Amino acid sequence: MNLSHATLKAVFEEVCAELIEQGFRTVYLNLTNAETDPILQIVAKEPTERTPARVNTVNWLIGIRSSYRSLMRATKPQSHGGEGETARMLATAPRLVRMDRARSYHPRPSAHPPIEADAMPYLGGGIGRYRPPDGMFDDSFRGIWGDPGLATRAQGEKVYALITDWIAQIVKREWAESGPARAVARPRERRRGGKG
Repeated sequence: MNLSHATLKAVFEEVCAELIEQGFRTVYLNLTNAETDPILQIVAKEPTERTPARVNTVNWLIGIRSSYRSLMRATKPQSHGGEGETARMLATAPRLVRMDRARSYHPRPSAHPPIEADAMPYLGGGIGRYRPPDGMFDDSFRGIWGDPGLATRAQGEKVYALITDWIAQIVKREWAESGPARAVARPRERRRGGKG
């Protein structure tokens, strides 16, 4: 099920507002889908500027990039449905993965010379290109980019360990810097009715 960006932004805003109202002073918004990163950035900035809370975004795609690459066997770039995503699905829900149907696909390379930082911002690049150039993808391979046949469950488990360790480092450092003695507001009474 897909939500519009406006709906997703409203959900994140309300969740953050509720947590802050209940006394939380540090909130982490963890990237779970690369395309939502811009929304998380906007949602985090506003309450951080107008409340005593810190709302931080955590983009593990960039945070574990160097270690992540060492776990992959593919030599070409990977994206949706490639080695990394398939490995994570094998670790998460192997019953949903059909490795017998895994096929490699790589979009047609650009005929133009590369440009520095030519990657999406959520991947650490500087160009937010949200529609691929015409002819880059073969329509029969929509949504697949990479080599899913190279994926293993063990890789997926190692990737999740990298993600978890990286996020734990961030939280531990923030905790050490801010300290547990920060003032926390008393939780408000729950309203009856529409909000639960």
